[in-house]
Amino acid sequence: MRSSVRSILAAISAAALAAILVWNARDVEVAPPADPSLSLLAVGDAGQPPEKDPDRIQLRVGEAMAAEDRREAADAVLLLGDNFYPKGLRTEEMLPRLRENLVRPYCHFLTLDGPRSDEVADACPTPLEERHPLPLHAVLGNHDYQSDESPGLQRQVVPELVPRFRVPPTFTDEIRFEPDVSVVLIDSQKLFHKPEERIRFLTEALRASRGPLRIVASHHPPRVLDPDGEDAEWTKRAEPWIERAIEEAGVPVHLWLAGHEHSLQIVEGYEGGPELLVISGAGSDPRSVRSHEGVRFAESVPGFVRVDRVDGDSGSELVVTLFAAETAGPRALAQARVVP
Repeated sequence: MRSSVRSILAAISAAALAAILVWNARDVEVAPPADPSLSLLAVGDAGQPPEKDPDRIQLRVGEAMAAEDRREAADAVLLLGDNFYPKGLRTEEMLPRLRENLVRPYCHFLTLDGPRSDEVADACPTPLEERHPLPLHAVLGNHDYQSDESPGLQRQVVPELVPRFRVPPTFTDEIRFEPDVSVVLIDSQKLFHKPEERIRFLTEALRASRGPLRIVASHHPPRVLDPDGEDAEWTKRAEPWIERAIEEAGVPVHLWLAGHEHSLQIVEGYEGGPELLVISGAGSDPRSVRSHEGVRFAESVPGFVRVDRVDGDSGSELVVTLFAAETAGPRALAQARVVP
């Protein structure tokens, strides 16, 4: 590795719990770790209708995720909100939207053996024996709330057509992966608009999570990344409540995965917040990235994020790799390591 690349080390205070090392693929090839004990694939902001995504970027991202899963099998897929643009999921368009925004792009990960799966199965051409079915854990984004029926359809009806697609039934939910990783899913749309009413649920969820490695997955980032963004005021209002929840829970958040920003970003941890913030919101409509404090890597390209749990010299670690979804397949862009 070039000495100049070795010097790209995020500045972390002596009191910080995580060491973060970031490489840039323009300088050196990035590779995810070999033989991880747990792997998660995460993508958000992917649900553009086909007429708004004429290049079918979502299909390219889904194919890249499948290719990466074939290289090193994952354990679950996280969908980070805005699963259906622009007005969420509506009954009158549900079947074609599921075919184009869920079944076709993520065919590799689906079983399609539910009670109504035959209504959408024709959108998945890959034979079942060539697929690798995984759970699809989804959170809701702001666009998923643009129609009143959308949250209920995604929670209750979609699993009848696409088994193993799951939106948490309540404001928070925990997914436990053996032996030591907890993923806490939160409905950030509700949190960010009424943080003072809902923050205790986040506190309780974090406190109850087994860990000791903890990941939070939401649609919105926990702090303002774009001061001119449409939700900047809501996010700014919610920031201190999130920090309070982490403090009162008395447990660290090692990694926070979010979408909403239509890009791929690695953002260093900050006092009172998670030890590492990673944005994976480039599932169908990447947009320009604003420079902001703490960013260590940012690209406006279609892509996704892979999270691997590995055994390091001092115990369990999380390695996060950002991938661009190129026509030739996935290309690793940057990487960060969280060492508790």
